[in-house]
Amino acid sequence: MKGLDDATAELGSYFDQIHQCVMKAHSDYRSNTPLRAFFTERSHSSNINDLIWTNLKSTFEDEEAIDFIDNPGSQRRMLFGSDYVARVKKLDSRTLRPMNIITNQVMDFCWQTNQSQFPTMESPTNIDIGYTLTGPTQMNLHIYIRCPNGLKDYEWIYELEEPLAQLAPDPPTIQPLPIDPIPGADSKRVTLRTEQQSLDGEIIDEPGS
Repeated sequence: MKGLDDATAELGSYFDQIHQCVMKAHSDYRSNTPLRAFFTERSHSSNINDLIWTNLKSTFEDEEAIDFIDNPGSQRRMLFGSDYVARVKKLDSRTLRPMNIITNQVMDFCWQTNQSQFPTMESPTNIDIGYTLTGPTQMNLHIYIRCPNGLKDYEWIYELEEPLAQLAPDPPTIQPLPIDPIPGADSKRVTLRTEQQSLDGEIIDEPGS
């Protein structure tokens, strides 16, 4: 099983894109009423997971090191080379634990057992692309990479931050123009108030138990 340091070093270049895939799925599902109407027979989390999966496939389809398993009757998986196998899961906001229907495949995944559907992968590390929704209206989204260790625990967990490219840039610094003295006026010291003066008034640690 790969540790957190190895995972962030080997998968870190994908984190921004993964974050964007999850964010876009939630945004589209909330804002697109016809899209929600299309998903009438499934839970909201299942519908959102479908959208996340679609975004991941379209984003990484040309990435040689990444492959997808999406066969009818089997669980969907995202493969990072021969080292990592990922699934998409909504997590409980308190325990950071996914809700699983217990099957042999789920048991194998959570206990980091080599799964028969990946015969070419000797001992991959299984990870969750997980998310939580918090707040009174379930609008606060947090996105994680989580390495399960059994059905109720995890080996490590890492929260993905919003990509820097998506954050608003700092406003440019405006330099005050020089003020010409008024002819005949007494010389005075003029202090220009800067904008700042006028306004004066995560890696998550591994669980211990």
